[in-house]
Amino acid sequence: MSLTPVGHNALGRSAFLIHGNNAVNNASKSCIILGPTIRNQIANGGDTTLILLWPQATADRCHGPTSSLGAYQFGRAASRRI
Repeated sequence: MSLTPVGHNALGRSAFLIHGNNAVNNASKSCIILGPTIRNQIANGGDTTLILLWPQATADRCHGPTSSLGAYQFGRAASRRI
């Protein structure tokens, strides 16, 4: 599932995807790796925007504030944007 940046340049990267893993567990170093059940739920769920959040450096990394790495369109919405 291809992810298309919305309103930013994705820090200069391209080919950002959500995809599955492989047998040796090294399918990607920077894409989002999810199992087939979750990928199917995303594909069929009706949402078309993914907002990536990154925890800021805080003492409480699990519940601390976050900063956005940007929004990405996927599925039918991304196809229309290209």
